[in-house]
Amino acid sequence: MATFKRNPKTYLKLLFYLPGLLLFQELALRLCFPVPELSNFNRHRYMVLSGPEEEIRYIRNIKKTWQSFPDTPAVFIHHLNGYGFRDKAWRIKKSAGKKRVIFAGDSFVEGCMAGQDQTIPGSFEATAKGACEVFNAGMMGVGIHSYIQFLVDAIPIFQPDLVFLVLYANDVPFGREYIPYHALEPEYHAFFMPRIWEIVKSIRENHPLPFRWLPSNESYLPAVPSSNNPWTKDAAQLEKHVTPEIAQAMKAGQYNFFRTNWVLKEATYLNQPKSLYDQLVFLRNYGHRFETELVVCYIPSRHQVSRYYYPFEKASCQIDCPDTLDMTTQAYQVHRQQLKEDCENLGLRFIDLTEPIKVREDQQQHLYWNYDDHMRGWAYEWLGREIYEEFRQFRE
Repeated sequence: MATFKRNPKTYLKLLFYLPGLLLFQELALRLCFPVPELSNFNRHRYMVLSGPEEEIRYIRNIKKTWQSFPDTPAVFIHHLNGYGFRDKAWRIKKSAGKKRVIFAGDSFVEGCMAGQDQTIPGSFEATAKGACEVFNAGMMGVGIHSYIQFLVDAIPIFQPDLVFLVLYANDVPFGREYIPYHALEPEYHAFFMPRIWEIVKSIRENHPLPFRWLPSNESYLPAVPSSNNPWTKDAAQLEKHVTPEIAQAMKAGQYNFFRTNWVLKEATYLNQPKSLYDQLVFLRNYGHRFETELVVCYIPSRHQVSRYYYPFEKASCQIDCPDTLDMTTQAYQVHRQQLKEDCENLGLRFIDLTEPIKVREDQQQHLYWNYDDHMRGWAYEWLGREIYEEFRQFRE
């Protein structure tokens, strides 16, 4: 009967082979499945403020798409980082010798209807020529209450030197009274935790896996049938108000279905006085605690600066939109005037971009898309440079 002879060299090989295999596996998983430094800081926390929590899920290393088929067949892809923002990876430690800047705002900061690199924060950073590291904290579809909670959480963690609060025309009237009671207590990913456990945790909690090269792809505008697309249930009512081409695009998730009769809502709220004084006081004082300066910017609606877009808008407002509606008049400028007054009283820098935009529109340089109300890529880039130059003049 043959006997197996144990070879000491075999055990020695296994002693080195198994740890090496485990190390290789860990390195491979960390390369393929990156995680951010913080485990509980994520964009979904601020989306919850605008909708039911059960409808919001963790956002990490995914792609979101946006379309406006009446304007262009292009599909704009938003590559979201480990915290869910359309930007490069964010690090807690500051880059040596650079000012850290955060841009907070809505889809105009995120850069909707433009390429990944055609954003206001990206253009500001490029214009600064290495003097600043800039975070794009734009969040589509939220309002000032979300910006406030984000800044309350982000300022102590990332310690920015400067925050630009970029308010679009519809941020002011929709700003409900909201002052956060607490800031996020940051939780850090344990460096020595095996990455396989992070993957298992993501699967168990139904979060998207943070795969580096093949991020999951989702649309901001789902097609019918979807509970998030109003055309799924209300098509018979909605189709009366839009052209057939617009109706088809909305059903297909190729055009913003919330734009049905939107211009009438805009006309209603733009001429109603509204002050954000209390919110600005809170943000100014909170920033001072961490040596963070607050600058407020205002981006107007396209209808506040030009009547060029109104005929295109009527394609989504066939019944109720009068031909005579004109929102370029002073009656629809009350919000930016109030913001200017509030900022002056609080000693805050205020950059009103209405006049520079109006000058270009008067020169037939149309910064916004015809049907979608967002800006073209080159216009965002120009605004980034404009904000940088305005701010640089403050410093001189």
